[in-house]
Amino acid sequence: MKTIFILAIATVLAVPASAATVKYTAAMTGPKESTPTDSKGTGPGSVSINGNELSVSVSWKDLTGPAVAGHIHCCAEPGSDGPPAIMLMPKAAASGSLEMKVDLSKAGSYGADFLKEHGGTAAGAQKALVDGLAAGEGYINLHTAKYPPGEIRGQLKD
Repeated sequence: MKTIFILAIATVLAVPASAATVKYTAAMTGPKESTPTDSKGTGPGSVSINGNELSVSVSWKDLTGPAVAGHIHCCAEPGSDGPPAIMLMPKAAASGSLEMKVDLSKAGSYGADFLKEHGGTAAGAQKALVDGLAAGEGYINLHTAKYPPGEIRGQLKD
């Protein structure tokens, strides 16, 4: 009986606990850009991390023109700039949305400068991104032809 009890405990301890999903949200506007814009554009964004999977959901409306690029940047205090960590591929529209999933264990998931800055490995980049988001140092922004550095931005908060 004692052997069965010990085996049961060993089995429970050997099963990895499932990772908890951590979610961050942002409200993007022009005035939140590091160089504020007068854009009427707005949009909510969210990022969820569960293990190696990052899920992104972003919507936007009323940009001055089509979104030509988008990024999750890290690691920067509100009002300052950080390198693009994750490239978003928004639809080229003044209003729209995107949903995507990213495998954080793959080096190709990260912006080249962000990856290099964090040791050139997916593990280093993932740790920096996860830690930066937890510290409130990540943000989403969308770029347009009128505002190449970014038209709307929102700091990601839990």
